[in-house]
Order: sequence, then structure tokens, then C-alpha cells
Amino acid sequence: MFVNITDPKKREETVHAYLATVKRLQHRDNDERAKDLGRREDLNKKFEPIITSTGQSAKAVTKELLPIQEELKTLNARLQETTDEMKKAMGSVEKKPLQRQQRQRNVLEQYLHKYGGTNVLDKYFRIQRIADNQYEMGTKDVDIDENSNVIVDGVKYDGTDGLWSLIMLNEPHSYTPHDLFMYKGLVYQTNVMNHPHNVVLGRSRYKQTNKWKNVLSRLEDVDSDMSEDSLQHDDDDDDGIKSEETTLANHGSGIQFLPGDIKGLQTKLNYLLAEYRAGNRSSLIRNEIVSILDELLRRKRISRKEYRDVNTFLQ
Repeated sequence: MFVNITDPKKREETVHAYLATVKRLQHRDNDERAKDLGRREDLNKKFEPIITSTGQSAKAVTKELLPIQEELKTLNARLQETTDEMKKAMGSVEKKPLQRQQRQRNVLEQYLHKYGGTNVLDKYFRIQRIADNQYEMGTKDVDIDENSNVIVDGVKYDGTDGLWSLIMLNEPHSYTPHDLFMYKGLVYQTNVMNHPHNVVLGRSRYKQTNKWKNVLSRLEDVDSDMSEDSLQHDDDDDDGIKSEETTLANHGSGIQFLPGDIKGLQTKLNYLLAEYRAGNRSSLIRNEIVSILDELLRRKRISRKEYRDVNTFLQ
């Protein structure tokens, strides 16, 4: 750069000016660095006590918090243990009633478990299990409540040991007259005598069983002079009349079951009239028809003319 200047004097002046500028810049840079160092030193002196104090405070606070953190861990662990124990206890409390209820509801299952595969069980006329929690006797669906009571179409039969013996066993035992009275109503309601289960054409001889010979064939002789409160209905019928008023009707020839609702009465009447037309003119069928007619007339579901016409047909 300086070589291009031909005048030696001018070139020398230019060089001296350049060198002076460089020195001046170096001095200014050094002065600024010195000032920065001075300011940093001043800041360190000014804030060092605060920094030191803050660090010591943080250490002190951390040291104080450590026991609290450990205590929180212990409390959380204890709380988790307590929660687990409570869940376990609650699970145990919930299971026990369910297990007890299961045992009560499944009194029929107990019979099947104890006597299944033997000839102790009555295979024709007892309550049959057709699926899980689904039972049937004769032509009717059957429910079994938590107290072992038998319920058919809303009519409840007291689940006594004697009644269950009559229902399930081929040779029932230890039953009372009340149990037999209840069983008679159940047999008639389910029509199981005319619709036994497990019947194989030409092979089944259900009328040769002990149940038929010693119990079912003698139900006509069961005394009907017992309280009609023996059968209870879960709900009122559609006319607001308690069904125990119409559950049993005595017409001099044993007990006839009457459904508690209008639809049931009409269905039963149609069924009985069909049997009567087919030639079954027994006094039991006739008395059941008359009982249903009386009840339908009382509830004003048939006219007196219809009542007389059916009675004329029965004569």
C-alpha cells in the first residue's frame, strides 16, 4: 500500500500517521479492558456477600427440607398401605353377602350338585334348569329369590325345606301339611302333571314313579281348609286388588289356582275350555272354569250374559 507512493517524504509521513493511529487504537483498547476489569472487580466486591449468603441459605433450606421430604415419603407409603387394606377389606365385605346370596338363590343347584346323576332326584316333575339362572316347571318359567322362595307368574310359594323336598326328590320326606298344600298349588299352576320333562315317547313311565304314586296322584285329597294367605303375590294386579284374594278358590273339589291378573285369567280360561271341548269333563276342570268366570264377572270383565252362556255350555 505504501509502495505506490512515489514521493519518499509523503510516504514517510503516511507511515508515521498509520503507526500513530495503530498505537492510539491499542491504547484505547487497553484502557477499555482495564475499565472492564475494574468494573468486574467492583461488582464482585459489591455482590459477593449476597451470592455467598444466597448459596448458604439454599444449602440451609435444603438441609431443613430433607427431613420433611422423608416424612412425606413415609406418610405417602402409609397412606398407600391403608388404601390397599381398605380396598381389600371392602372387597371381602362385598363378596361375602354375594356368596351367601348365591347359596340361598341356588338351593336348586345344591340339590343338583348333591343328587345329580342319581335316581334320588325326580327327573320328570321337579323344577328344571334350562340355562344359567333360568328355570322351568311344567309349562311355566320359575324364579327363585334370595330366600329360596319359588315364584311363578308373580305368585310366591314359601321356600321351606319340605316344599323343596316335594319339588326336587322322587321320594319326598319331612314335609308338613302346609308344605303339601303349597306344593299342590304349584303343581296345578305349572300344569306339570300334564307336561312332565324328560319324557321319551314309548320309554318314559313317569306314572310308575314314587312321586306320582305317593304324592301327585293323591293331591286331590289334600285338605283345602287352609289360609289363602299361604300364597303371596309380589305386586298388586292391574285392578289394584291383592292377588291372594283370587289365588285359591274352593268349589268342593280341592283347590284350583287362579292367576292374579286379567290376562292370566283369560288365558287360563281359554286353555280350560279347550280341554273341556276336547273331552276332559272332570269336575276339577269344570270347577276351575267356574272359578275363573266368577272372578272375571266380579271384576266386570265379562257380562252376565257371557257368564250364563259359558255355564250353559258346561251343563
